[in-house]
Amino acid sequence: MTESFKILQAGKIHDLKATISIPGWAANFKREVGAYSKSPWANRCIQIRMNTMSNLPWEIARDDEPVEGTELEALLTESNFAELIRFTEADLLIHGQAYWVKGLAGTKIVGLRRLNAGTMTMATTSQGISYFEQQLEGTITRFSVEEIIYLHEFDPDNDLAGVALVDVANSAIESEYNADRYIAAFFDNYAMPSIIFSTESDLPETEAKKAEAWWRRLFGGPQNQHKTAFVGRGLTPTVVSFS
Repeated sequence: MTESFKILQAGKIHDLKATISIPGWAANFKREVGAYSKSPWANRCIQIRMNTMSNLPWEIARDDEPVEGTELEALLTESNFAELIRFTEADLLIHGQAYWVKGLAGTKIVGLRRLNAGTMTMATTSQGISYFEQQLEGTITRFSVEEIIYLHEFDPDNDLAGVALVDVANSAIESEYNADRYIAAFFDNYAMPSIIFSTESDLPETEAKKAEAWWRRLFGGPQNQHKTAFVGRGLTPTVVSFS
């Protein structure tokens, strides 16, 4: 591996990159990857596809005949091609796009490295892609078109972009996520329906807190469901939601 690629792997900027200040429109730039982190079944589906892709056998062939000892084979082996494909599959599923940066020694490609698609944007014109940018750790790094291998899913409305497959399942993912949050909040509230205690008398704050603590201690939690309570001091409990 050449020195120039070691520098690139370390995240340094070589002569084809330019670091610029972050404009206002990019201040809060961060793509949502919630489907992977908040949906167990979406996470598992993505993991299955990632692992399957990385375990597929591959070889270099010419006219359907295997060819060994090529520079391309050495390049892919040096770049840990299985791991590269594994994360590329995840990027395509989550973002609809994937990016590899070339490690260059002059004009020769000496390595390939995946860039996190969630940190990448591209500038386009009617002529195509002008350049790519990565926002990372407070700076934007610009890559020329020649430096990047750009992969993307199909998008019927944009020839240069791709529709992430998790976006298609977004409604199901959000429904599951919100249902899980509701259930978690329900048990965080000791598995009790919301209750209002009312009284026609003045009730000091300290007394109100004592009453609330007493109610939660004796009747909160799944193990205390359906107990009957007799409340004094003129307090009347009223259920305001369903269990």
